[in-house]
Amino acid sequence: MYAGEHQTALLGWTGSHGDPDYFFYNLLSCDTAVPGGANFSKFCNPDYDALVLKARQLANPALCMPLHEEAQRIFKEQAPWLTMAQSVQSVIHRKEVVNLRASPFGGRNFYGVELK
Repeated sequence: MYAGEHQTALLGWTGSHGDPDYFFYNLLSCDTAVPGGANFSKFCNPDYDALVLKARQLANPALCMPLHEEAQRIFKEQAPWLTMAQSVQSVIHRKEVVNLRASPFGGRNFYGVELK
């Protein structure tokens, strides 16, 4: 997949933080549609890229949102890959365990976890 020689693939992915840029840029930009890049579909759309690169220059998430929404529209219209599922995290524990929470980043953080 890194070399771009595949015709189809199945891939799972979890972002390490909540910034949409981590998805829009890393997985779908022209910059990452190179051998060894994370854009396995090799999707490269100049209109999409212009939106994503403009949003990367803004510090205010409210100003990025319309740019990301338009980029997402292009992504859905062009369909370089199909989104099939969204993982749901569950944290099961005994009632004596407090402050154990699911992380949006996929790991487990036990800081502040206690037994009562």
